[in-house]
Amino acid sequence: MDFRKFIRYRIETAKRTFHANPADDWKISFDPNGIVITHSDFRPFLAKKVSEHRVVWSEVERVFAGQTDHLTWDTVWVTFVLSSGAHRSVPEIATGWSQLLDQIPANLSGALRKQDWLPTVTRTAFAPNITQLYPMPT
Repeated sequence: MDFRKFIRYRIETAKRTFHANPADDWKISFDPNGIVITHSDFRPFLAKKVSEHRVVWSEVERVFAGQTDHLTWDTVWVTFVLSSGAHRSVPEIATGWSQLLDQIPANLSGALRKQDWLPTVTRTAFAPNITQLYPMPT
């Protein structure tokens, strides 16, 4: 990407941010066995990259929540660690986020409910505040 395209990319990204549109599009959809996470990169001068990952509830070994620092704001993430060793993360900007937070304790017995962990994760700004949601740490 040459300098002119890079500047145009940054301008378009800033416009989307200013209008409350995330630079990347995230979507969570649900099926009887788990969730599907779809991620589309916002790249106006390159081919759009779309990835889709499935998380089956029976394959989830651990679930963590934390936040990442973006200088002026934080983003809360939920990460699923699967029995295969793979991990899948979802940010709070994802469509379906609220339903996901309700589905975690409904489908993973003993997992923390959002009111039990979300205040802990968001309490201190610009700190990761990683919290294990499932299984409960001993």
